Amino acid sequence: DSIQGPQLSCPQACCRNHFMAAEQKRPNSSGSSSTSADSSSSSASSDVLKVSPSVVAIQRGLLTNPVRLREILGDFDKLRSGCCTVAQFRRGLDLGRMQVTEDQFGELVREFAVHDRVDYSRFVQQVEQVFLVQGLEKTPRQLVPSPGATVKRASRSARHVENSTLHGILHRVAMYAKTRGVVLKYCFNSFDQNNCGLVTEAQ
Repeated sequence: DSIQGPQLSCPQACCRNHFMAAEQKRPNSSGSSSTSADSSSSSASSDVLKVSPSVVAIQRGLLTNPVRLREILGDFDKLRSGCCTVAQFRRGLDLGRMQVTEDQFGELVREFAVHDRVDYSRFVQQVEQVFLVQGLEKTPRQLVPSPGATVKRASRSARHVENSTLHGILHRVAMYAKTRGVVLKYCFNSFDQNNCGLVTEAQ
């Protein structure tokens, strides 16, 4: 009989084959999992940026004047259905001192309309993305932008033009009040019953 070299027993051979198969599969599984996680993170982060220009206008207003729109609009929703009427939606934006044009308001109503009402819950969820990202517990590896990073701010030259225009208007109003002897504060007292120093745009 010829002399053969040392051979592994059946249990040892099975263990070796199982270990080599596991080593070959490990990089692929980790790579696929990281790829799926990255794709989910990128898709989730891209969802954060998908808002209409009218919503961006509200987000820009919240950066300078942070208010809780959910609580303001929720006062009109006694049944907590997440919806309110168009008039209540307009009133809530006025109470929150959100400066929107009629075209922007119409776009918001059409975007969040539910029959003859407005889904303010979904509206607030999109608006609050300027401060936080929803659903982070499902995608913990998602890259979270800093507050206000998703809103395009006005350039320095544009802000300079706006400030100069504002100063010009205030100067004209001051000259008019001085020449006519009008005290502007007294003109708003009848609208400000609580003496809080605030009035609506219509008032």
